Amino acid sequence: MLSLMRHQHGGQWPMSTVWMARDKRQRLTALDADAATAAGAVLLDGFRQGLSQPLPMLLEASHAFAEAVHKGKSETAQRQAAASDFAGNEGDGWHSGDAHDADVHLCWRGREALADPAFASWARRLWVPILQHTSKA
Repeated sequence: MLSLMRHQHGGQWPMSTVWMARDKRQRLTALDADAATAAGAVLLDGFRQGLSQPLPMLLEASHAFAEAVHKGKSETAQRQAAASDFAGNEGDGWHSGDAHDADVHLCWRGREALADPAFASWARRLWVPILQHTSKA
């Protein structure tokens, strides 16, 4: 969030953010003020809605879905990517999937988060703009 605020208000120097995941390093390149403002608005909207109901923003599944969207894959491939990352792969030692997350079970008990009509919308709103400004670090 601080990175988005910095991008939104500009400054003397271009700024990028590097984050390290378990299996890779990513760089979020400098955003113009409009892109940073839009990204911040999505996060704020998610925060507000999340105060009253669980958002269908499953970390692994939504990222996989948006990555497939970003790569121009078919809607079927997008859904398959989300389902695969939701289920996870316990054998790789890193990727356990959202299905194994206790918080997901608590928030979605008895309901299917991937079937929620808002799942695809939230994945696109949050992840696609980030992926458009992301590269390997």
